[in-house]
Amino acid sequence: VEYTVTQAMDYLSIYKQLETIDLSHCTKVTDYSVIEVVRSMPFLTTLILDGVVNLTDEALLYVGKLARKLKVFSVSGCSQITDDGMVHVASGCLEIEEVTLDECQALSDASIAFLINFDLNSRLKLLSFKGLVATTEEAFSQIGGSCTSLTSLTVAGSSSYRDVQLINLSGNCHALTKLDLSWCEKFTDHSISKLAQSCTKLTDLNLSYCENLGGEGIAALARHCGSITSLDLTACNRLDDAAIDNIMKSLMHLSWLSVSLCEMVTKDSLTV
Repeated sequence: VEYTVTQAMDYLSIYKQLETIDLSHCTKVTDYSVIEVVRSMPFLTTLILDGVVNLTDEALLYVGKLARKLKVFSVSGCSQITDDGMVHVASGCLEIEEVTLDECQALSDASIAFLINFDLNSRLKLLSFKGLVATTEEAFSQIGGSCTSLTSLTVAGSSSYRDVQLINLSGNCHALTKLDLSWCEKFTDHSISKLAQSCTKLTDLNLSYCENLGGEGIAALARHCGSITSLDLTACNRLDDAAIDNIMKSLMHLSWLSVSLCEMVTKDSLTV
């Protein structure tokens, strides 16, 4: 695979005009191939490297140096990249709008801070860092304080985030349409209610395994977020039939709903 990629860069000039390349799960691709890609494609705007397990900070150094027009960057599951590599992407790719870092276990709050601090023109619209176990409430606080242009945010899988960070986010990120807070176990009705009141453009909301979510938070969502089409409430065990009935009666655009593992919900609330 690596030989094919690099030979194509050298011999097929048409590749130089490409704006998007996806090398997801090409497990034999290494830094060398990625460096050749960014060297040979001056118009590159989208680079997808999900599951490229051999990717390291060396490749990210060249992404930051050479892919100056990059808008979409995704490296989910690339466990070898670190904050040292992400600083080059953040400082070099100043037009970036979408970044996905899911399951990049070596990244910390610093990578999120780099992306935010170098986003001088508020271009960042999508940020996803699901399963980054080294991140703390500091990362979430920085997003809430700075990323006013965000329309999609995934921060799933952290038990360290608290109501105060979500309330801060809600007060500043009014453009959000998609939000994934799954497995963020410490959020309560108080912060979810504030979210509903401020982020009324939400269409896709994942609150699965938010075990402190109850009827009050659901009532606020039903009252203020009438545009929601997808709602995941899996394993929200404080919800009962009354809460689900409120959803069914109020969210008229809802097309997808999960209440699996909600032990207090019965078939009565889902009967038309």
